[in-house]
Amino acid sequence: GFVVAQPDDLASHGLTRRAERLLCASVVRWLTEWRVYVAEGEVLACCNYAGDPALRVEPTVVQEGVAARSAAPGCPAGYALDYGVLDDA
Repeated sequence: GFVVAQPDDLASHGLTRRAERLLCASVVRWLTEWRVYVAEGEVLACCNYAGDPALRVEPTVVQEGVAARSAAPGCPAGYALDYGVLDDA
């Protein structure tokens, strides 16, 4: 993703001529980011790839996400999900 501060920022990403929906969210500050590797609905590994590795994601949140994705129609046998901890300040 990227931050759009004004409509002209979209042009630099080639999004001005496409009739495409955009998902928008508030700007956040990540304290740590984790990638969860999944095969056949089972978590194989949860690896920190940015930020403070001492800050962990909630296992129940990960399991709920894995269960929801794995139950979705057309879900591949293997995939990865990214999770993080935000600075709420």
